[in-house]
Amino acid sequence: MACLGLSLSCQSTKVNTVGDEITVEYQDGILKTSSFLKDYRIVLLKAPNNDAIIKYIDRLLFAENRIFVVDQISNKILAFDGNGEFLASTARMVGKGHNEYIRIVDAAIDEKGHKLYVHCDAPYQIMVFDFNLKLEKIFPMEYYLNEMAMDGNYIYGLRHNSMDDSGYEIISIAKDSLASSPNIVLSTPISVRGRKAMGKSMVSNQGSIYASIPFDNKICKLKDGKVTESYIIDFGGQGLPNRPIEKDMSPETFDRLYSDTHWSMVNMSGSDSLLLFNTNRSPQFILDQKNKKCDAYGETFNDMLPFSNSYITPSQGLENGMAYEIEPEVLLKYSKHAEQNHESIDPALLNVIRQTTPDGNPLIILWHLK
Repeated sequence: MACLGLSLSCQSTKVNTVGDEITVEYQDGILKTSSFLKDYRIVLLKAPNNDAIIKYIDRLLFAENRIFVVDQISNKILAFDGNGEFLASTARMVGKGHNEYIRIVDAAIDEKGHKLYVHCDAPYQIMVFDFNLKLEKIFPMEYYLNEMAMDGNYIYGLRHNSMDDSGYEIISIAKDSLASSPNIVLSTPISVRGRKAMGKSMVSNQGSIYASIPFDNKICKLKDGKVTESYIIDFGGQGLPNRPIEKDMSPETFDRLYSDTHWSMVNMSGSDSLLLFNTNRSPQFILDQKNKKCDAYGETFNDMLPFSNSYITPSQGLENGMAYEIEPEVLLKYSKHAEQNHESIDPALLNVIRQTTPDGNPLIILWHLK
């Protein structure tokens, strides 16, 4: 997986001391999606104009027959209905004037208040929209959040440590008191700028927030502004706690020495019993929360659809499920291959293929877990 610039910790973190210890078991076989997925729904996000074009999906948000897309590269939030019809985007609001923003950072759904909260950079602010992307309020902020998530009354954020801008911390703050100082829920110590795994370290799932601080081996469940449960993941010698990092190590040295190491857990998604996640490496991890077991698979085979993807798209609002995305060229390549080999195509999938163009938006696969 691709890597982006941020930081890594060279010391043990204080969040590594409490929680259920779970050892990863690496499986030799191929993970079949039918073993944990029940059914799926295909959604093609339509692109009738330039405002509707998605360059990259950073996060998907689902609420009340709406699908919201966070696209940092295009610097906008997009809204579609449940069938993928384009409704609106925030592209018109980019600027330095009143009720405008310079850069989108992240967004989260306030399911209780039926609102969309969007964190922006330059200036730091949270913009509150209704589900038609009509701006309702703006809250000035004094700090930057790398990521954000929400449950009933709280906003959670991942940011660099507020004391000395080294390491990371997770904060919580009541959504009705955004002007007050946030509560620091978790934190890491000294860090060295350099790397961050592709994906999101903080997601909302089944009404709770799951978070893992970059370069830490713990997944924490957050609810009502505090940690309610946590899992310490033992990668069996393939994680950072087993291979300490020297202070002030350069990113280049880290890449050379730790290319085979799991150093960041992202994209947690699933159900009350199963939690799937990715790391900076490619394997698919399945954590059984009831039996405290975690299996890792090097390859995923989709035996329910004619294409596979082990990368989970970060999302909020999917009940007992998860999201994957398929690029248009993959879909069209499959269609061409099936036609050449006189293979039948599922009617629902064929209908989507007929609406797909090479430069169109990704296909979204919404899965339900068993």
